[in-house]
Amino acid sequence: MFHGNIPIDQAVLLMRRYRNNYQMVAKVIILMKEQDLDAEDRWSLENDPVVKSVIEKLQNEEREKEKRKDRNSGASNDPRSSKHSKANKGPHEDKEMKELGKKLRVLPLTEKNKRMFDRAQQNQMPSVDHQFACKSCDKSWWRRVPERKRVSRCRRCKQKYDPVPPDKMWGIAEFTCHGCVRSFKGFGRMDGGSPCYSCHCVVKPIRILPPRKNLMDRGLRRRHQHSCLAEDCYNRQ
Repeated sequence: MFHGNIPIDQAVLLMRRYRNNYQMVAKVIILMKEQDLDAEDRWSLENDPVVKSVIEKLQNEEREKEKRKDRNSGASNDPRSSKHSKANKGPHEDKEMKELGKKLRVLPLTEKNKRMFDRAQQNQMPSVDHQFACKSCDKSWWRRVPERKRVSRCRRCKQKYDPVPPDKMWGIAEFTCHGCVRSFKGFGRMDGGSPCYSCHCVVKPIRILPPRKNLMDRGLRRRHQHSCLAEDCYNRQ
C-alpha cells in the first residue's frame, strides 16, 4: 500500500475499518484525515484473530522477501529492515499518517496529480461500466470498475479478465437508423447489424447498454420479432 510507506498493521486496520475498500483507504490517506486508533481498533489489533492472522502472514512474507533480497545482494544493512522492526512493535498511525501526508503534499504539481487530489476532495473516484466474459464458464456479466484498474474476477472459476473489447460487446443495443432517423433498442452485437422495421435498412448498434430495469419497451418487443445479421439468429434476414 502506497509503496511501503504505511506499516503492515496500520494497513490491515485501515482495510478492515473500511471493509477492504481500497479506494476509500487511499482517499482517507490522501486527504490526511485524523486516524487515531479508537478502542475498537486497539481491541481488534490485540484480540481479533483475523486481524492478527493477516498481520502475521504479511509480516512473514515481508521478512522472507527481505531475506531473499539480502541473500541476492549481500546487503546486511537494509534500511527497510529497521522500518519493519518498528512496524512490529505496534501502530504509530497518527504520526505516520501525517508524515505520509507531508510527502504527498510535496508531489510535483502536474496535471495528473492535481486531478487526483481534486477528485479525492470531491469524492469522485472515476469508474466505468464494462462487460466481462468467461469462456470456460460460459458466463458474462457487467461490473462497474475503477478506470485505473479495469479487471473483474469470474465468481465461478476466480479467474481475472479484462473487459470485452468494444467491437465485440453484445446485449441490449441502441440503434439509430441513418435512413429514417428512427431510434430503437434491441438485442444485438457491435459487429453485426439489425434491420430497421420502418425502412428496412441494416443498422449497426451505437452502443451496448448495461443491464437496467425496464430497459426494453415490452410493447415494442411484442410487436416486432427480433432479427439481426448474426450467423446464429433464427430470424436472420
